[in-house]
Amino acid sequence: MFLTTVSTSYAPAQAFDSTASVRFSRFVNTTLLTGKISLDRELGGIGVRFIEGFRSSVVASGQRFVQDNQSFSLLLRAPVAPSLSAVLEASSTIAADNRQLALSNVSNTLLRAGFEYRPLSWFSILPAAGLRWDQQLGTRDQGPSYSLTMELQEIMTQGYLLHGDLRYNDDFIKPRRWSTSAAQFDIGKDFGAAADRFHVQFLRMNREFYFPADSFVTTGFSIRNNIESRLENAVTASDTLFTALGSSTKLTFSGLVANRSVVRDIRYRLLQSAPSNLFPTEVQEFRLQGGAGISFIESRMDGLLELTYLERDETHSVQPNAQFPRPLYDLRSAEESRKDNTTQQARLSGRIGIHRGAATRFVLEGFQNSLRYDTPSEENVEDRDELMTYLNAALFHQFNSTFSVELPVAVFLLHTVYLNSERSANNNWNRVFKFRPAVTARLADGILNRAAGEVLANYTVYDFENLGISMKSYLFRQMTVSDSVAAELSPTVSLLGFGQLRRYEQGQFNWNSFTEIQTGDVLEKLWVLELHARISETVEAGLGYRYFSRSEERVRGDARTLAAFVRSAGPTAALTVRMPAGTVQCTGWYERQLQTGSEVRTIPSLDLRVEWKW
Repeated sequence: MFLTTVSTSYAPAQAFDSTASVRFSRFVNTTLLTGKISLDRELGGIGVRFIEGFRSSVVASGQRFVQDNQSFSLLLRAPVAPSLSAVLEASSTIAADNRQLALSNVSNTLLRAGFEYRPLSWFSILPAAGLRWDQQLGTRDQGPSYSLTMELQEIMTQGYLLHGDLRYNDDFIKPRRWSTSAAQFDIGKDFGAAADRFHVQFLRMNREFYFPADSFVTTGFSIRNNIESRLENAVTASDTLFTALGSSTKLTFSGLVANRSVVRDIRYRLLQSAPSNLFPTEVQEFRLQGGAGISFIESRMDGLLELTYLERDETHSVQPNAQFPRPLYDLRSAEESRKDNTTQQARLSGRIGIHRGAATRFVLEGFQNSLRYDTPSEENVEDRDELMTYLNAALFHQFNSTFSVELPVAVFLLHTVYLNSERSANNNWNRVFKFRPAVTARLADGILNRAAGEVLANYTVYDFENLGISMKSYLFRQMTVSDSVAAELSPTVSLLGFGQLRRYEQGQFNWNSFTEIQTGDVLEKLWVLELHARISETVEAGLGYRYFSRSEERVRGDARTLAAFVRSAGPTAALTVRMPAGTVQCTGWYERQLQTGSEVRTIPSLDLRVEWKW
């Protein structure tokens, strides 16, 4: 689904928990402060839904970058008659960034009030009106805001399940306008051995934004900012049919048709302006999708097989404007038409699981995906075919109550073929193989050990490398070994240890002879040791030590040169307080960091999180 989701706080929704949370984090040169407060209660007969969120980050790296984001919403609902309620909505958002980007300092505030009329338990209508304030690029606009919401809650009539809603709002923040019209309708029917659900959705959304005007427009219209409008229209219809074949097998058929258009226009134009601003442009997208699947569940086996097909057509056009010369229109029209494209995609996917009680389970899953991307314009050379194959097999076995193994193997293959000679040098095969075994064992009472390893090989091979083209095939291989131990030293004290060794190499590669020329070698080490103690029913504390190092070498023949080295080590501490109403978590670590070409740095870090419910 590519439709933009449209929501409004007027719509009835399930109650959420009333909570408050705050997080303060300081790591290296970044300080982060986030928080959220939500309240959903009925106070004195008035329903109150309140949400406040904020996020502030400061990055001190040479310059000081500050980003602040705040959002606020309040919904009050007070009954004034058996079928009538007064509704008040207030909301605001603020985004500020001292880097002074075009959309980095914006804010908007909305205040609306209305009456919700519910003549039936399953139908409601809510008209509302108010004011909206909006600020962008240093310009503050305001104007009236109107909305209308109608909702048909899920009802059952003559065996059909119905649901639908209609949303409309219009904000006249002169000289701009924001409006949204959206409607959706669902109908479902249960036929006993089969069920069907049909969904249709409509959307019309208009948005207008400021952007800096060029010098010609500024002089000609005596304005500082130009206005870009974006009008989107979309309609989607989908249907899903479920039918049972016996007690353990189910068939599924689905289909979707969608059409979407987006028109972009510039309000103030002059012939001297950039050609891209002279004519309105439109993107038209049509999508057709269908699928069928069968699934089954038996006593010792379950499986799924699905086939999906997608066609997508996208066209770009320019709307004429008699104000400007025809040759300029032809030029822009040709530029836009180069972006036209069509996509055809088919996918066959499946999964089968075989299990013998709870001790042994084998899973085989994968998919085959075919993609064809075409561009009608001869000047667009992105036409390509892609054939993707993925296969994963995994065996899980529990030998006894203390020992189990996992043996997963995965293969990923992708062949990309560009159909135009200008890009055919990029034709390539990407092959990825991965094996990740793991062993879990309870060595004794209170001691749990998990050892895992991973071998990954990634080979990218260009089809025409032998013709002397500059594209060179390459490889990336990685080996990881890790082990973790958790030991209960006493009913209240436990020891946790984790170690990981990772090595990966890069190089040029020849698939035919399966030979390589290594160019890089990286070794990473990570060791963590922590002692945890439960001080009381609500308080836990921990102390530990963490060590990490990373060395990168450049390889030329038998010669190896150290390119970069990083080492970080230091103590860690943690404190957790759990109460029925909330949790307080504090984690800190103190590290000495050594990096190639830099002096030793001492870096204290802190992460504090508080969550509360009421």
